[in-house]
Amino acid sequence: IAFTAGLLSAGLLAASPSAALAADAAADADDSARILKLVTDFYTDYIQCSDQEKDPCNGENIPAFLAKRPDVDPEFTQKMTGLVTNAYKEPDGEGLEFDPILLAQDTPEKTSYDKPIITGDSAEMIMHKGSAEFPSVACIALIKKGGAWRIRDIIDMDDENRPACGGLSAGKK
Repeated sequence: IAFTAGLLSAGLLAASPSAALAADAAADADDSARILKLVTDFYTDYIQCSDQEKDPCNGENIPAFLAKRPDVDPEFTQKMTGLVTNAYKEPDGEGLEFDPILLAQDTPEKTSYDKPIITGDSAEMIMHKGSAEFPSVACIALIKKGGAWRIRDIIDMDDENRPACGGLSAGKK
């Protein structure tokens, strides 16, 4: 008994398989809550910033907004910087025809989120947005680096040519 207790206290022997599963479930619940808060805070901040009179977060200013955020993966910031830079190089000079963060032309009337699906250090979560008349779906892909979750990509699930978003189904609510 003393030997088993020593292994347990040293972390070399799990108390029971069900205890290990319970610990994993608790960790997933914590990660789910963190991801939901991260995505909700990100979009709340972005929409509030975008709704300001001079649009300090829209168009050419999107890369600066993303670069200041610790909850965004640098690779996503680079991707958005390239998209924005190329759009404003176009001969018509009009830039973006849509908001690549909201994946829309206008701020959605409402947003809701499905529970994230977490696989190791990756997660994906469906965001329902728009209005009753014009519903839309996006996939928020996240990555865990250094113990912190970060937005890795935002994928338009309404686009027929979209990349896969893991095993998530984008059924509209």
